[in-house]
Amino acid sequence: TGEVVRTASRMQVFMCQPSSIRRVTWDLCSLLAMTYDLVMIPLQVFDRPESPTQELFNTLTMLFWTADVFASFCSGYHHMGTIEMRPRRVALHYIRTWFVVDLAVILMDWVVRMALAGDVEGVGVFRFNKAMRLARVLRVLRFLRLLRILKVLAVIQELRDMIQSETMLTCLSIAKFIVGILLLNHYLACCWYAVSESQISDGTDPRDTWVSKLRMSSGRDLGFSYTYATAYHWSLTQFTPASMEVVPCNTAERIYTIGV
Repeated sequence: TGEVVRTASRMQVFMCQPSSIRRVTWDLCSLLAMTYDLVMIPLQVFDRPESPTQELFNTLTMLFWTADVFASFCSGYHHMGTIEMRPRRVALHYIRTWFVVDLAVILMDWVVRMALAGDVEGVGVFRFNKAMRLARVLRVLRFLRLLRILKVLAVIQELRDMIQSETMLTCLSIAKFIVGILLLNHYLACCWYAVSESQISDGTDPRDTWVSKLRMSSGRDLGFSYTYATAYHWSLTQFTPASMEVVPCNTAERIYTIGV
């Protein structure tokens, strides 16, 4: 709260206060978009084709983050006990803080999007593997989108400051802790699978990875759901006394397990 500083500029009509319903609604949407990115981007290591639904959500989140750049130029901020709403000051504040990061990530998003959407028909046999490797590199670049988590954490803090109920704050703290544990294990599981698959491409005997041994023991080709569930199960056992049948099968997997 504080005195609102405005100007007579024509752009003033587009400005919104940081605690207004319009801005809070936009911030909640940013939390949803960030949650989607946090969950879906690491799953790219499984190298599975995107479903039409997933492709739709990827497009929607990319459009949202693009619009967020423009929305940030219209969002006031707190400064020395006042709410700064002057368009010029707001723009300069955004440019000095998050604009460079937001613009870099958005440009990368669109470049990756256009590159992956390119028509691969007509690619020669000798260029096919190179094209596939390039596609994997471009997918890895999507991890840069997770830089936005730093900005979203600031949004979460602003939303917390609006809550006056101690009970609600306690519930939010517990929920944040639980979500943090779930996401940590999600990333450990995806990295566990990525370590296994990377060993095959590096010349390791395909039979000497935990994924390959799991396939051989089951006697069938494992689907994404079962493989991910197994990797997540493994990540959970690293924080408990429990054990499971999946164990490291090569040096890289052993080193990763020690690190975890």
